[in-house]
Amino acid sequence: MEIENDKMSITIKQPNPNSPAELIPYAGYIAGINHIELRGDLTRNSWKILTELGFSLYTCTLATPMLHNEARWFRWYVHPYKVSLSRRSSIMWLTDWLLNRLTSLYQILGPGKVKHQLLTSLATYVEQAVLEGTAVEYSTAAEAQSLLRTIRSELNDSEVNIRDWRLHLFPGIFRDLDRVITDGDLRVCGSLPNYIVDPLDRFPSELCYQWKAGEEYICSKTRLDPASFDINFSATMPNRFVRIIPWIGLFLALLGIVLGLKC
Repeated sequence: MEIENDKMSITIKQPNPNSPAELIPYAGYIAGINHIELRGDLTRNSWKILTELGFSLYTCTLATPMLHNEARWFRWYVHPYKVSLSRRSSIMWLTDWLLNRLTSLYQILGPGKVKHQLLTSLATYVEQAVLEGTAVEYSTAAEAQSLLRTIRSELNDSEVNIRDWRLHLFPGIFRDLDRVITDGDLRVCGSLPNYIVDPLDRFPSELCYQWKAGEEYICSKTRLDPASFDINFSATMPNRFVRIIPWIGLFLALLGIVLGLKC
């Protein structure tokens, strides 16, 4: 790291996925920590509609304003368990956990696809609400139509080119990942899954699924842009308590035999 013009510059070298022996340098300035928060200009009904469709809208405030045509790295961290598509009540969650069937469904959309899926979902929602024909549904349709116009206007007034998009999925407590299905302009990094290993053996190896996308690696004529992809998978939380139930039963049975012999 170096200080240049009151800015902290940094150069990072990463292996070239197409040629692992080659290192690709990325040089730039540290732009500070960005802040993400839920959009505050939406009505209660708008949030209700988005929740039913499985979407949320956030506002990202940049610590350093971005200039026109400026290239910048962003790093996003999302906790997977808190954004599952599988909604459960507390009783259902406990029941599934006891029966060792606590499986959640996840969908990861690329930046080039999520905006189009959001617009399509809102447009479909408006059509279905109008077909219902009741006063309540007409009011809901008007709210959804207003939200659709707002989002469409914002997307038409902005353009972002994704040159290098990396996705690292760490299962964490979800050790059983099943049915990992990908579609779109996406490439696999490594063997899927990979193991992140500390060369100094300070930390244990970590299982990781890795993909890449963007103009640097993919040039597609059939997709809307090089960051149009989706990843769907299910993840199961293992219940260690269920695994030891047979051993507990065996222990109680042996204890009963021993106490019976003593009597």
